[in-house]
Amino acid sequence: MNRAVVTGATGFIGRRLVQQLLEKSWHVTAIVRSSNAKLPESVKTLVADITDLASLSKLTINADVLFHLAGLITFNPSRQEELLKANRDGT
Repeated sequence: MNRAVVTGATGFIGRRLVQQLLEKSWHVTAIVRSSNAKLPESVKTLVADITDLASLSKLTINADVLFHLAGLITFNPSRQEELLKANRDGT
């Protein structure tokens, strides 16, 4: 069985990707920001920070593929540091 790790699994595109992977019998692990992520029961969820590379490398070591879809969308200039941390550093 193929194993995928998905960041951004609770987002618009991420949810659709997770559904497609499940339909193709993939084992899916979602890296999420909050433990109350609403994903299908067969999806394993792990709460983690995408900017913490050391912890992420441990979480993805048994995966066949990593789909990185996590990011922050904001047009608020006061959140620029948060935006850069998530979208630049997290990638």
